[in-house]
Amino acid sequence: PSQPKSVGSQKQPMATIQQSAPPKKEAPKKIEKQKKEPKQKRTSSSGNAFREEPGFVYRLFGAPVYNIKDYFSSTSLSTLQARFGLAIDRVMSDSFWLSVPVMYTQGQGFKTIGGGVDGYFSPVDMGKIMLYGKLGAGYEYLFSNGNSFHGANIDAGIGMDYALSDTLAIGIEPISAQVMVWRSESTIPMNVRGQVLLSVRARW
Repeated sequence: PSQPKSVGSQKQPMATIQQSAPPKKEAPKKIEKQKKEPKQKRTSSSGNAFREEPGFVYRLFGAPVYNIKDYFSSTSLSTLQARFGLAIDRVMSDSFWLSVPVMYTQGQGFKTIGGGVDGYFSPVDMGKIMLYGKLGAGYEYLFSNGNSFHGANIDAGIGMDYALSDTLAIGIEPISAQVMVWRSESTIPMNVRGQVLLSVRARW
């Protein structure tokens, strides 16, 4: 009789524990700095950068000054004075700008140093032409041969500027008056003077 075969013990497969490898560290990415594009200047749709681009404007001006009422109206004195000055304008909007002028005036036996603050209004956009109205207040010191006094004035005028380019403009203020409202010397009459201002404005 055949002997029963012995059944060998079967080897059970051992579970291999696989250890997960640590995650690889990624190299830090280089952050490229984005180059800032230079700010482009706003193009002037009306062709007048003096109106549409806020900023500072520098103005040279000159004018003959004449007597309208009681300004040293002696027949022995000339009826005209010569005025020269420099102003820094700050464009606040497309229709309004402020100006701080400093000026020197000579004639009619007196010399004058003055300054003030003016506001310019130009509500109508006419391209390169700017029609404006001006209203401001000023101070002046008048002196001659040891005599001197101080005065305060109200300035008002109507004028026009023409932009030759984005950086240069010329102007004329044919209707302009300076009305004295206070003086330190009571014997001086409260006078009114007129002037025809010619100006050159520049910006950069």
